[in-house]
Parts: sequence; structure tokens; C-alpha cells
Amino acid sequence: MRSPLPRTIQWVIGLSILTFLFTVPHTAEDFLHGEPARLGLSNSSMAFVLAVAYAVQALAVALSARQKPAGHRLHLCVGLVWCLGAAVIHLPEVLAPGPYREGLASHAILFGVMLSTVALSVASFLALRQEGYGVRRAGRDPTVQHHLSRPGG
Repeated sequence: MRSPLPRTIQWVIGLSILTFLFTVPHTAEDFLHGEPARLGLSNSSMAFVLAVAYAVQALAVALSARQKPAGHRLHLCVGLVWCLGAAVIHLPEVLAPGPYREGLASHAILFGVMLSTVALSVASFLALRQEGYGVRRAGRDPTVQHHLSRPGG
């Protein structure tokens, strides 16, 4: 029997799945409101970009479930890209006077995307840090030769 995953990895995977629950309806709404055209893309180009993004996120889930640091790194990137993309593309519309798309439901989905992806990025960073990846350790690494440590250097 396999041992359960560490709690931080469970959080990363759970938050990644949660982001699907917000990003899928949000992107459907983007297509409904002509967002690809506004960004200068065809619907098929945008669909391809989204398919790649979701495939990368699914790969991140699989890697994280196998306790591979690459999964956490991918999740960190996926979370940041989704959040920054949603903020840059949609916040000006949301903050402008007047209604935004479908009203409260659209606001809730957009802020769900942003909050869940920020949480995913933070959880991924913490998982990497807890496992000792991507964090510099204090002191010198004894396996690395430093030019100043050699006699006469």
C-alpha cells in the first residue's frame, strides 16, 4: 500500500483541480463575449492555446502526484500565468463603470480564477521550499570547489 502524499502536495493537487472549476467556465464566457477576437486571435487559435495550457496543468498534476518537483514548478508557473493574465486582460473591464458581462456571476468566476491561482502558486512555492528545491542553503556547498579556497588562490 502506498503511503499518503504529504499535505503540501495534497494542497497543490487540490488547488490545481479547483482552478479547473473556475478557469473552464471563465474561458467559455471569454468565447461567448468574443475575447479571442478582442485579443487579435481566432477562436481556433485561442482553443489551441487553452488546450496546451490545460495539458500542461494536467501534466503538473501527474508530476506532483508522483512527488516530482517539476510538477510544483509547473503549477507555480501555471498559477502565475492564469492570475496575471486574468488581471491584465479583465481587471480594467471590471473596474470600469457599468456592468461587467453577466454581472455578479462573471465577477465571482473571475475572482475565483484569480484567488485559486494565487493560492495554487503559493502552495506550489511552499511545496518546493518544504522539499528543499529552489531554495539556497546558507553556507558553502562542500562539493563545489571555490577558487578562493585553494591554496594560493
